[in-house]
Amino acid sequence: MVTPNSSSKTVILSEFSRERADLYFSASSRISDNLTDTINYEIHKNYKLEISLIDERLQAITNKFRKCEMIYHLYFDELDHNILTSTTANLPISSQRLFQSSDGEIKQYFEVDSRVLYQELIDYQFQDMILFTSSILENLVYLSETLVKKVSIHTKKNKPQSITMENFIELLGYLHRLKYRIDTDPIRTCLGTHTIFLTRHLPTINSFRNRFVHGYAKNLFSDGYEYKLSNVELPLTSASPEISVSEFTKNIIENLKRLIPEFFTAITTTINASTELPA
Repeated sequence: MVTPNSSSKTVILSEFSRERADLYFSASSRISDNLTDTINYEIHKNYKLEISLIDERLQAITNKFRKCEMIYHLYFDELDHNILTSTTANLPISSQRLFQSSDGEIKQYFEVDSRVLYQELIDYQFQDMILFTSSILENLVYLSETLVKKVSIHTKKNKPQSITMENFIELLGYLHRLKYRIDTDPIRTCLGTHTIFLTRHLPTINSFRNRFVHGYAKNLFSDGYEYKLSNVELPLTSASPEISVSEFTKNIIENLKRLIPEFFTAITTTINASTELPA
């Protein structure tokens, strides 16, 4: 098939090697020296201080973000809005990406000759990206709730299934207002530097995650010019430039690429200032 509308790039995947290694060393050293307390585990049995589990979670967060990078660069960084909104003149369309990391290379490719199939491809790659993003954010919270004194306090009979980043930030804010956390708390400082992204995007990410898991709607639509998110949550509105699907996914990638290593470092700094875990 001849595909004049084609794209090919090489992309270096994120690894966060230094930040992961620093956090792993600080946490594993405390555990190996038996400088631990079981309080977080007593509140919720999921928060177990084991070296292997910490390593697995750090790796999982990194791998999930790399998956988001692959989705974005293959499908969204050169998204053809014209095919999705108004014309088939640009069909067929193809994209090839060579993804590189210290572990090796992955080559991914797609080729589509139908507007319907291109739209279907984009719809469900977007869903995957939202689900992976939600998982990354919840795993960051889980990492903090395991290694640092818990933010989400509850009775044993009322354990939450999970704690979203949105709820974690709100609860952390209350603890600071009550003076239960110091003003220079590294985790709060880290999240504070990402306030604009988190405030504007988390409500829609959380809402879409629930819709995709429990519902059927794709939550994307064409306005005749761009392919956009539908029924977004405040503070985003139908007039916000971020609701273009290419812009929304770009914001996720660019901001998570900074947030993840900074969050790892914030936990490391908190651990290093404490004599035991949870710090």
